[in-house]
Amino acid sequence: MKKIAAICLFLSITLTTRAQQRQPVIDSFHFAKKIPVGLKEGRHFRYEMAVSTNASDDFAGLSFYGVAAKGNNAITTHRFKTVEKRTEQDWTIFTIEGILPGYADEVWFYTSVTKPGTYYFDDLSLYVESTRGSWKQLNIVNHSFEQSAGGEVAGFAVRQSPAGNPKAILSERLAKTGKFSLMITYIESKDATRFAAGED
Repeated sequence: MKKIAAICLFLSITLTTRAQQRQPVIDSFHFAKKIPVGLKEGRHFRYEMAVSTNASDDFAGLSFYGVAAKGNNAITTHRFKTVEKRTEQDWTIFTIEGILPGYADEVWFYTSVTKPGTYYFDDLSLYVESTRGSWKQLNIVNHSFEQSAGGEVAGFAVRQSPAGNPKAILSERLAKTGKFSLMITYIESKDATRFAAGED
């Protein structure tokens, strides 16, 4: 009887562990953008976003990655983390590169700030390689943060900390395209460690 109980317990733990391993884990984020990419299986893509900051350590506190999804927000474990950077005047262009998996109907792109500073985000773009060496730009709704509804950023998932630190708002202080950018302000405080860990 004890052997049977031990075997059942082992199987329960093993199956639970495997189930947990299959579940995708999304890091703490401050804003995210979902982009449909249907019928683009196996194609290379480039997702770009312009960023400007006054942070003393530049972009050490910026996390930026993509996650493939099967549709209806079914996030998978397939991540895109290859990031390149280039400079355009006062802005740094962050680029994520990857190959779209066959099951992906959409890709979520997540951005988070983990260190004090003021960060401006603008001018999102997505390019898909139609033929070798030839790229096509896909439409991104509200790519330059010009649209809002009830004070909310249209077309984005924006996560606010209940304590208001970090805080994300639309701003006219600095913009690369149009009048607005998304500004995230993170003020150093006694709770900085907690925020850096992604806890609200």
